[in-house]
Order: sequence, then C-alpha cells, then structure tokens
Amino acid sequence: ICYIITAILILLNTAKAQQLRLVLPIGHTDEINTANFSADGKRIVTCSGDHTAKLWDADQGFLLADLTGHRGYVFDAVFSPDGNRIATVANDSTSKVWDARTGQLLATLKGHKLWLRTASFSADSKRLVTTADDKMALIYSMDNFELLTALKSDVFIDRAIFSADGKRMFITSRDALLREWDIATGILLRQTPKLVDGISIADISLNGERILAVQDSIITIYNLQTLEKKAEYHNTKDIITAAISGDGTRVSFVTRRDTAKIWDIANNKILLKIPSMYEYETSMAYLSPKADKLLLISRDGEHRVVDTRSKKILYFLKGHTKGWSELAFLPNTGNILHVAQNGVKIWDTQKGGFLLNSYKHKKLIESTAIAPDGGVFVTTSRDTTAVIWNSGTGAI
Repeated sequence: ICYIITAILILLNTAKAQQLRLVLPIGHTDEINTANFSADGKRIVTCSGDHTAKLWDADQGFLLADLTGHRGYVFDAVFSPDGNRIATVANDSTSKVWDARTGQLLATLKGHKLWLRTASFSADSKRLVTTADDKMALIYSMDNFELLTALKSDVFIDRAIFSADGKRMFITSRDALLREWDIATGILLRQTPKLVDGISIADISLNGERILAVQDSIITIYNLQTLEKKAEYHNTKDIITAAISGDGTRVSFVTRRDTAKIWDIANNKILLKIPSMYEYETSMAYLSPKADKLLLISRDGEHRVVDTRSKKILYFLKGHTKGWSELAFLPNTGNILHVAQNGVKIWDTQKGGFLLNSYKHKKLIESTAIAPDGGVFVTTSRDTTAVIWNSGTGAI
C-alpha cells in the first residue's frame, strides 16, 4: 500500500479562540490505538490495528517514518526517555525496537508466547521491559537486544516499571497491589500484603514516589521504592474512584454515597467534603495542579468545577453528549481539556468559558495524549486521522 501523506496546516490566526494547529491524514487503514509524545514534545508516534506505527514531527506535521513489520494489531508504541528509540508491541507475540530518528528497525524481540500488552524503558534508556498475556515480564538490553531476565507471574500482569536506580522491577497484577523483583537475579524480593477482597483501584503519583490502593472503604498509600506503608484512611462508605495528586501529597476520591473528598496524606485530614446535589453519581474527582480547584466528573454530563477554598461551584462543564469522556487539567495553564467521542473542548478555569469547542474529526474520537509541557495535545479518531492541537489560552 502506498500512503500519500499530506500535512495540512490550519492557519486560523484569530484572537477569539484557541485554534487547531495541524491535521495529520495519517494513512492508517484501521482504527488508531494510541498516540504518544516524545519527552521533548517534538515528535509523536501513533499505532494502529493496521499492523503499523508511524512517527511524526509534532511541529510541522511531517511524516518522519512508517514503522512496518508487525503481523498483528499494534497495541502500544512508546519513546525511550532519551528520545533515541521507539518500542512497539503487538498481538503477533513480538515487540520491535526502532531508531526514533530514522525509523529503521533495530531489532525484533520474540521472547513472549502470547499477545503483548505494554512496554516501558528504564530511566537511562538502556533496558526495555515488555508484558504479555503469558504472565511474563521480559527485560531486554538495548545495547545488544538480548534477553536479560524473565520475570514469571502467577497472574496476569497489568503494568511493569523500573525503579529509579534501575535495579528493581515493580509489577502490578490482578491479585496483589505490587510485587518487587530483583532484576539481576530474577528473584521476587517481596510484595505488598494481599488484601482479602482484592484491589479495586490503584494509582501512582506522577513523581514516582507513591502508590495508592483502594479496597472497599480503605485507602492505603505505599512508598513506591520501599513498598513501606506510609498512610491509611478508613472511610465510612465504599470508595468508587480515587486519584493521587502529582506530588503525592493528596488524594481526591468519590464515595458510594456520591460524596467527593480530598484527603491530606501527611496530616491524615479531610481538607474538603462535597456532597452530591444531583441525580447521578459523581464518577471521578481530579485536583488541579495548584490544588485550588476540584473537577467533579458526573455521569449525567454536567461536570462541576469547585473552588477548594470556598467549596463553591465555580461553573458547570456541559456540551459533550456522546460516548466516553476524558478530562484532565493542562499542566501549563491549569485549564481543563475535555475530550469525548464527539468533540474536543478546552475550558478556561478562570472565566469558565470555552477556549476551544471543536468537532473537527469526521468519526468518533478514540484516544488523546498531552505533551509533557502541556503545550500541545493530540487526538486520534476512527476516521484514521490524528489532530494536533495547541492548548494555549484564549477566549471566545
């Protein structure tokens, strides 16, 4: 198949709204699975059910490389921290490593027996860990692409990440919170206590220092590196959703009774409690980067932004009416990005108005990813296109 790729720059220079930067008619012939930015935000990698991944220049929209060779659905594609390599994983039981500058295939890794699910590089970019449905986590050298260690689990693995020093592997699975492995020996060092009824929610702070676990009405915080229990909170009602702040100091959660709360971990104190005022349950609560606003996601589509000091509702977020919905605070501005199957919106958290309200995609939106600095984000759609947006401020 010969792909004719045209990058279309949309130059809408208006002061009234946040504008679309460029559109990528990618040439994927199946639905796009994920899109991820490089650490410097200058490149994007997309992957698809058409057995390919593609590398893009995030500024100009040029196709840099077409990563072909997988014989199955490509589930994930990730950059190494140094930006020099890309790893892809697929349901053909292989992972592949590519030169992130040229798109050249460097190696095909064939250690797994079943579908691969995730891939993650070590902090120094010298090793790669892959997970698959065979309950294995395989660690490869990025110098010679040889298999270094095979870590075997008794249950399906959800995620595997390297410790900061690269000597240990932390693996989350479906029967326990966290296992710690010695990479050099392949020995299981320890695991967090297995809770009787299992873990319903797990989250890791962005600074990589703490992990959150929820079982029924109990929230437990562990040190990610030592697996030491740091704090525990017992709520009176079951908890349906929870998230730890990026700096690992607070937890926002929603109870079965539809009450949103913010828990100060260090002081073991509830900083904010907001009871429900609506017919539908609140499904999630997110803290803004400065912890001055709380975004409450509701299943009826009427999302609320609450001032954490006054406890007053600042405004409602309405508009999306179709399918799934993902919301996040943009790290550079504190504004709210709202992506649903039928459109993309950016909400001004200071004024409560739209900065962006677009239905650019012709078919349902599948996924979104935000650049590390928050300056741009990308959406992918069933129309086989990816759209790169500038997330800077603006007003309608």
